[in-house]
Amino acid sequence: MDLYFYNSNIYVKAGDDGSKARNLPYRLPFESSSRVGQGYNGKFTHTGIFTYALDFTLSKGSPILAAREGLVIA
Repeated sequence: MDLYFYNSNIYVKAGDDGSKARNLPYRLPFESSSRVGQGYNGKFTHTGIFTYALDFTLSKGSPILAAREGLVIA
């Protein structure tokens, strides 16, 4: 299995500051099941502000979806 790594820092502010978040659940941003490739306190990159991050393993070319109503911009 080939491993691919991608790291990005994007800071975006969109929308209305006065609007309230709707109490809707978030979905995982992919269609099928996936394994966790690196979990909490992972030894590779999950330190500092990323301590509680999760990395999911997906096949190359797998579609990435919006976790809530919205649009994924790549």
